[in-house]
Amino acid sequence: ESVAHYIFYDVGSSKTNQTTFSGTAIPTVDICGAGAGVRYSYQAWDVDANLSWKVSQHKPADSNENKDAPRAWLNLSYKFD
Repeated sequence: ESVAHYIFYDVGSSKTNQTTFSGTAIPTVDICGAGAGVRYSYQAWDVDANLSWKVSQHKPADSNENKDAPRAWLNLSYKFD
């Protein structure tokens, strides 16, 4: 049995050659995020949960995503022998 706490900072960038339905090009999308999580292991079971927030983003002006809303992730896994 073990418990581990962690923090992270994530950076991503994407380049595309496509245009939107309105005809404007979106050459790159850059995004950064940070968060914290906990990982728990017991016998063959693992549970990993984290919460993250966008730190910065370079996206089109018409993007309607809420920058302040956190994202949650939960992962449950079992190791088969």
